[in-house]
Amino acid sequence: MVRTTQTTNSISRRTAVRLAGGVALAIGGVAAAGVPAASAVPGQEIVGAWRVGNAAFGSRLLIYHADGSIVVTQAEPRTPQIGAWERVGDNQFVVHTLSLKLDATMAEIGTYEVDAMVTVSQDSNGYSGTVVQHEYVTTGILVNTVNTTITGQRVMPTSTIPS
Repeated sequence: MVRTTQTTNSISRRTAVRLAGGVALAIGGVAAAGVPAASAVPGQEIVGAWRVGNAAFGSRLLIYHADGSIVVTQAEPRTPQIGAWERVGDNQFVVHTLSLKLDATMAEIGTYEVDAMVTVSQDSNGYSGTVVQHEYVTTGILVNTVNTTITGQRVMPTSTIPS
């Protein structure tokens, strides 16, 4: 007669509940990693509409979305900039955007990649920062880099946008 041994692994109900709670916390932490962190001070957020500009680029209208994405209007022949932003400190944000450079026939002739570090003012209605724009031709060769500063003002329901 062959004797077989069967081992049953069991855990207590308390251990199962602890494991489930730990897994839920871990999953929540991973999910939250892609969401921009809330401000330490209520109202100090970048989410919303902004008018931003400087002498090098002129004015742009920007929308910072709560999911960490950004859309920027353009004045010259190129596509709108799209990209992402992330909180890196109290009132401080990094931004990365990409747009396609177009010729007169609307054919793609290169790309612009823009990196910015901005600080939102204490009243949440303005910001300032630094920008580095890299311009590439379609073969991926860097042809120009612009380093500059920017300032911005939040667009509010009662805002007037000067021309």
